[in-house]
Amino acid sequence: MAKERSPEEVKELIKKLAARRAREEARRKESSPPPTVPSPAPSPAPAPSPAPAPKRRSFNFSTSLSGAGSNWGVPLFWFAVLVQLVDVVYLRFNRSSALNLAIICYLAIAIFAFLVLKPKGIFRRDNLALALAFLGISAGYILVPFYLKYLPNIGVGAGLKFMDWVNFFIMIIPAWPIYLANNIDSPKITKFMNFYISFWVLGLAILFISTFAMNIRAGDIARFGGQASVAIDADPVFNYLTETGVKTWKKMWTTINPTILVTTVINNSGLAYYTGTVDENEKQPVGLYISNIRASDDVFYANTPVTIWADIKGKSFNEEIVVTPTCLVDTTSKNGAPGVVEPLTMKFLGEETQTMTCTFPNLSVGSHRIKILAPFNFETWAYLTYSFADLSLMRSMQTQGKDVNRELEVPRFPEAVYTNGPVFLGMGSEVEQPIPVDKVNNDREPILGVTIEDKWTEGKLRQVNKFIMMIPTDFELVKCDAWFPETKKEPVEKDVDGYDHYEFKREDLGDIRTTFQSLTCRLHIKDPVQFLAGQQKVQRTFAVLASYDYYLEDGITVRVKE
Repeated sequence: MAKERSPEEVKELIKKLAARRAREEARRKESSPPPTVPSPAPSPAPAPSPAPAPKRRSFNFSTSLSGAGSNWGVPLFWFAVLVQLVDVVYLRFNRSSALNLAIICYLAIAIFAFLVLKPKGIFRRDNLALALAFLGISAGYILVPFYLKYLPNIGVGAGLKFMDWVNFFIMIIPAWPIYLANNIDSPKITKFMNFYISFWVLGLAILFISTFAMNIRAGDIARFGGQASVAIDADPVFNYLTETGVKTWKKMWTTINPTILVTTVINNSGLAYYTGTVDENEKQPVGLYISNIRASDDVFYANTPVTIWADIKGKSFNEEIVVTPTCLVDTTSKNGAPGVVEPLTMKFLGEETQTMTCTFPNLSVGSHRIKILAPFNFETWAYLTYSFADLSLMRSMQTQGKDVNRELEVPRFPEAVYTNGPVFLGMGSEVEQPIPVDKVNNDREPILGVTIEDKWTEGKLRQVNKFIMMIPTDFELVKCDAWFPETKKEPVEKDVDGYDHYEFKREDLGDIRTTFQSLTCRLHIKDPVQFLAGQQKVQRTFAVLASYDYYLEDGITVRVKE
């Protein structure tokens, strides 16, 4: 009986037979004599069509970028990594102070990713889907931080909240770099990203397993047998993971060693200064806009008045906004010639629109650019709560392996809150909590800083008139950078509802040409023993009021004929 062959053996046999037949056919052709009768001439093959002359290719930006193997994919990947690092380390996904910068960076990534990775051709259905997907990824980066506060902030154990986990994974999962690494033809980048993902997956798994294994006690196992148990003295796993992740990112960032240029850009953009978020209790925003600028006629003639109309829309639900509109026409002088304005003052409370006129009795023949200005004085408030604890108590907790923030229920970094308005007002939220208090030496003086920066895109911050810092009477404000070389000044008002008021006027605040106004001071506790009064922690709220001049500007061009 023939042996049953497996499919693999059958395939091998077929290959051998095919090879044998090919060899026999070759030997037969070599041994056969050449034909003596000439074969009929073959029909002439059709002449090959001449190859088309190569077209002179013009440079096409989109074509030169597109394709997974394009060299542009590598710099795009590293740009996405750089944007992610800046967003994590400096911005911390805070969209209050640098929303415009985040929009520019992530929109740029989406556009260049589409140019680099899109298939050939422009009018393709999959191109539209790809563009929408890329815009969606970038929109997620920009919008997600605004809606995190709506997630349930429930406890998940070990002193951690659900929000802590969300923040942690947003920080360590870079969506754009991961996507680009998987869609560009670069083995080095693929290897780098595989290492990054493996590092976190394996690292978290090892930390979880090792922390669990190293902190388990025999008494816990004995409990299942009915014997007396021994309490487990273990560090909170989730807290340990969070701290480890933060430390790892800090070490990675320090190894990059940014150049002086990068540091300068960061400082000039205000990223290294004090931040805050808008008060949630103020549901209605504040707004002021110039709109619908129009001339009374299309063309004006010499020796006739030129009249311009403009609507000013205002919205304020906190306090009255007083606007003193002005107008001027550009001439050879720097400031231009003013026109006659009606009304001289506008007041807005609630939501309303008022119309102003600007008249020039006698303009010369030619084209003129007329500017409408709406200056107003405004005030923005901000407040921040600091937590303080006895230094010896904190050291005792740390020696026992306890987490001070979890034990005292204190957030590691406080969040400043400011009222709505045309500027962003941040406070010293980078001071780690709780702040230790040395009852013996009293040499711990935490900083308290404030930053004001233009937030509206429709106007401009003209000047900061003053800061008023409201300090609880337990403290005195010392060593302000605006006082140098003096280290101490008396408050302008003392003990107003438990606060001392320190005033910083315009001449103390530096050059208005800078992109932001910042002020930093130190806090000195007058009597640390009385301040703590035997409590584990003490909390105090600090406030600041910024008064400034702001103005809106818009314009229109008119023509005057003979």
